[in-house]
Amino acid sequence: MTPEKQKLLEQLAALDNQGDAAQEPTKAEHIIKAFTEMNIAALEVLLDDAKTYQDATKEVFLEKLEELYLAHKKIGDDYYIAYQGKCGAEISHCDNCGKTGYRFVGNHSHNYFDFIFELVDENISNIYDCSRFATTETIEYLECKASLEFDEDELTSFVKTPEYLYKVNAAEKAFAEICTNPPQLLDFEQLCYWVDKYAVLSERIGEYDFFEPTMKWTPFTHLYYNLKRRKDYFNTNLKLIQLANVQYKTFQTEQHYIDWIVKYYPIFDQTPYDFKYSTNIDKGFVNFNFDNKSIILFHGQECMEAYHFYNNYSPKNEELLKKYCVYNDNEYREKYNDDSFEDDLSNLNYHLKQREALAKIGIEIPFYIIKNRF
Repeated sequence: MTPEKQKLLEQLAALDNQGDAAQEPTKAEHIIKAFTEMNIAALEVLLDDAKTYQDATKEVFLEKLEELYLAHKKIGDDYYIAYQGKCGAEISHCDNCGKTGYRFVGNHSHNYFDFIFELVDENISNIYDCSRFATTETIEYLECKASLEFDEDELTSFVKTPEYLYKVNAAEKAFAEICTNPPQLLDFEQLCYWVDKYAVLSERIGEYDFFEPTMKWTPFTHLYYNLKRRKDYFNTNLKLIQLANVQYKTFQTEQHYIDWIVKYYPIFDQTPYDFKYSTNIDKGFVNFNFDNKSIILFHGQECMEAYHFYNNYSPKNEELLKKYCVYNDNEYREKYNDDSFEDDLSNLNYHLKQREALAKIGIEIPFYIIKNRF
């Protein structure tokens, strides 16, 4: 036992034997103090092993809390300022209406999180997030709110069957095989091998679904979903992507670019989402920043060709859309939010055809009427 934990135990023992309880902090107050100090070691001693917190064991709860503390420390917070308050939800919508707790605000970032602390006989019996928390006093300059996120299978109510344990162990092994620290360098052949190797496991667990509760195997299913899409995209489109890249280097006129954009839009439209928004070039390698935690580096012709195609196509497409779009900003926004509108607003050919049709009936639309979209 560390000296810090020993000291805490001695303090707790003193609480049980104190002469004037009003002059000594209660165990609950020690817990609140430990929260403000980001003191996980103190909370390990103060919280009850037999209790659950936010429907998770003490161990899991503290693991999540420590992750939250580390995130705050990375942005410069040394401690939290605690503000008292209560759940402000309507009683008809929330069983926790009126229950009291604290808002913990980072001293530097002003990021914060809210917890309800349930008390039974002056002892804290449960701690959990509150999404409708209202503080007693007004707090200025609040920034981002955080909360503790638990996987479905981290809750104490989840039953861990032998089948479940097999899936989790296999998924974690598969994930660790490709997501390493430091990142390993993969080529397209290795990507295909991994996807094919774990196809049966993916089918057994089920395809990744953003709207499903997260599980211990979710990192694997999410990664498998993304890498399989890359594999299928490369296999289907590589030859056309290579041809498109060669052609792009030869163009000199706007019409050449327009024809190229229109011709290759179907390939651009199939580009995997993660390839668009989670990929960049790092020291000559294609860097895939998966889930903001794990990085995979790719090399080889397939990945490079696809990367250069997207990075040629996307800015040129936006440049031409800004000129030829037939809607102003308000009209574009209305179309974009109209569920009954079925055409693709990011397809340059749609706007060109609209202009052509309108010109036939004598209506000429000026160029560059949209200002802020592209």
